[in-house]
Amino acid sequence: MCKVSVIVPIYNSEKYLVACLNSILNQTYKDIEIILIDDGSTDDSINIYNKYKKIRNVKIYKKTNGGAASAKNLGIKNATGKYICFIDSDDIVEPDYVEYLYNLITMGRYNMAVACYQVKGKKSKYKHSKKQYKEQVLNSKDCLKKILNSDGMTVSLCAKIYKTSFMRENLLVENYPYEDDEIMYKLIIKSEMIPYGNKIVYTYCIRDDSIMTRVFTNERLILLKYANNMKNDILSNYPELIDDVNKKYNEYQLSILRQLVCIKTDEEQTNIKKELISQLLHVKRKILIGKNYTKRDKIAMFMLLFGEKAYAIAWKIYHFIKI
Repeated sequence: MCKVSVIVPIYNSEKYLVACLNSILNQTYKDIEIILIDDGSTDDSINIYNKYKKIRNVKIYKKTNGGAASAKNLGIKNATGKYICFIDSDDIVEPDYVEYLYNLITMGRYNMAVACYQVKGKKSKYKHSKKQYKEQVLNSKDCLKKILNSDGMTVSLCAKIYKTSFMRENLLVENYPYEDDEIMYKLIIKSEMIPYGNKIVYTYCIRDDSIMTRVFTNERLILLKYANNMKNDILSNYPELIDDVNKKYNEYQLSILRQLVCIKTDEEQTNIKKELISQLLHVKRKILIGKNYTKRDKIAMFMLLFGEKAYAIAWKIYHFIKI
């Protein structure tokens, strides 16, 4: 058995941190090191995680705020385990999270492995797909197809395990949000074969200060660049995935647009908003009747036909119900 480094970036997580850390300390797989990266928290997180610093396998690093990517990179650089997995500080994991992922990746010579997850909102019970997934080893193309269609897999670095050497060769882009969106497709393409486990071992907890309620900054527009890069990278390797890629690309467009219509925009943001609306209206038929698009996105596209105000109202209602 090999050591696994569990990396936990922390930023103002006082409401959720105890549950997260306790779920990690309760792991059935014992040869782990827990690397806590404080990314300049200004709340009571520091007093909470300091209570864990005397535990033998807990390591704490403090840094000035630089974003989740820089925190994750610091964890990767300081990891001593052969394998790495990530846990967001507002999420929780099952007792066999590490053990299950470890067993998947050590079935062969793999760079990464993936497990299933579920989602919990403040007003909702745990949600997960009723679809029965098979435990299998996927090639890069099939894995990309799953992630492009949100078919039991997300772009998040969490609910997955990686060789430490592999992650050190593929550090995250810093100083921008959406770091997982930027790198996940690249990791999958480079991995060739990826074990996929059907057991739910990770719970994403939706926070009150989600992307819908945080202040919008132009840094978030980087997602459009990431989406375009994703489209080019995947199609250069697997042109047959064009329908799946276009669907995901449209989802990114809808995501940024839903943020722009809910704020007072400056000139640059206004121009981008108009361009996004024009592009989405150009493919409205594909979105409205496309079999792989979600009901959520179909309704969003339908509301956009009545203007951006209707689109904004629809997303605010969806956000209220979802949380």
